[in-house]
Amino acid sequence: MGSVRFVCQHAKEGRAGLGPVGPWVGRYRGALRIGIVALGPVVLFAWSNPGLWVVLGVILGVLLLLWAVEAIGRGYPSPEADGDEPASKASEQAGTGRTGSSPPIAGRGVP
Repeated sequence: MGSVRFVCQHAKEGRAGLGPVGPWVGRYRGALRIGIVALGPVVLFAWSNPGLWVVLGVILGVLLLLWAVEAIGRGYPSPEADGDEPASKASEQAGTGRTGSSPPIAGRGVP
């Protein structure tokens, strides 16, 4: 219970205080979410005969892992929050003078 109290106290401050783990989780939060959600069906398919309690346990485990990623990564910037665009998308827009990524619609006052 001491470790849960430690994490909760530091989570109130916006950072979990877990050394380099917090920034790493914050940076790879999206990939961790995808991996955790993909892990649930893999576990269910690997289980020879999953019953109701196994399915509920896997769902609960996935939800707890997602919560842990959010709690640990809270307060650390993620690449989505930085506003970074991929280099290919930025180079495509460099010479167009447009800020959006959609092409102009013909016949709507765009030359």
